Amino acid sequence: MFAPEPILVNRRLYIELTFADGSVKQEELYRIHEADVITAFLNVRDRRYQFELANKNESIHRPAICRYFSDRYDEAELKLKKCQLIMLKRYIRKFNTEKENEVERFVLWTINK
Repeated sequence: MFAPEPILVNRRLYIELTFADGSVKQEELYRIHEADVITAFLNVRDRRYQFELANKNESIHRPAICRYFSDRYDEAELKLKKCQLIMLKRYIRKFNTEKENEVERFVLWTINK
């Protein structure tokens, strides 16, 4: 009925690409909140990968995913300047409280070109 360790935080991971002309493109890595129950259940591996990126300070996946997006979006006409892995984090508000918790922004990894 109740989870032994209830979820206490909502996280969103995305890549933020900054180009030489000043334009910024954001691409979300995993959209669990948009998936139906069956799809979310079948994508347990993706959720585990997201957990690895967000929680392990020494994760070898952080530079790898930044390199992947950096190579993917480094176009001749739009020279890529910076690629960042960003996490938005908000603690779930406690029952019977009115105040919403603020969203915190963390830069998990940066590649400068």
